[in-house]
Amino acid sequence: MPAPVPFDARRLLLQRPETDLAPVLQALSAALASAPGLPPQLDAGALTALTEARAAEPGVPIDDHGLFFALRCHGVPAVRLALATLSQPLRSPDSAVGCRWVALVVTPRELPVQELRVHEQLCRLAADQAWRRWVDEADDPRALAPWLDARLREEWGPLTARDLMRPSFGRIAPETPLPALVRRMAHRGIEAVGVTDEAGRMIGQITASSLFTLGMPDFFHQLKSVSFIPDFDPFEAYFQREGGLTARDVMHDHFCVLPPEATIVELTFALTVQGYPKVYVVENDVLIGVIDRIRVLDRILSP
Repeated sequence: MPAPVPFDARRLLLQRPETDLAPVLQALSAALASAPGLPPQLDAGALTALTEARAAEPGVPIDDHGLFFALRCHGVPAVRLALATLSQPLRSPDSAVGCRWVALVVTPRELPVQELRVHEQLCRLAADQAWRRWVDEADDPRALAPWLDARLREEWGPLTARDLMRPSFGRIAPETPLPALVRRMAHRGIEAVGVTDEAGRMIGQITASSLFTLGMPDFFHQLKSVSFIPDFDPFEAYFQREGGLTARDVMHDHFCVLPPEATIVELTFALTVQGYPKVYVVENDVLIGVIDRIRVLDRILSP
């Protein structure tokens, strides 16, 4: 079983004054070099070079409160983490409200699950307002380190939906007008969205494929060729109707929900064999996150 995340005050950089991401990542690289168990070739210079290359790519959000950067390397026994907090929010296209935390981890290339575990634990801390405030306001690494260590040291188990999910991009109510819904899906590049009631319970799903064919007459789906009807407009009915339609009018109830404890096997079965475009993660019947195939590939297979 891999070792839990080691954490100490040397890898806590608190109340950093930087207003640019690059020097924060450089400082984290130097701090991370002090982590025990790293191979000799991963000294401060090597980590800085790897981090500079990684910084050109977007970081993974930590619950809209920070950014998470991972370096997957050979010869690393387990995850090694360094964390910086910023005295002022760092504006970033990857953070909707301004970045207050920047996390840098080195993780075994062969075990990406460890990286996901650490990210999920940091997201839990950021999601709790009291814990988030405690980390934001801390100025003594020696006091904060044991507190964080207790919350980041969890037993490693099977990869679950909670480790892989991302938060839903806001609630889609059944009364949402269709034009607004389409613009929202297009802006986010989303193939499917869940519709929830006021309590956050899933009541339907809307997919891009169903919207694309909305209003097309039945005979159009049976055609083998359209060469004989070049002037036919398959979207005519759509444009005649879409102004008054809402999410309730176009949603369907064929969707997949799984609990946070669902394993990677259950997730991949739903996304591949059963063909669902997205899995909705629910806890106590309330939607808490979503997972699609790109999410799984990005979090596990991307270097």
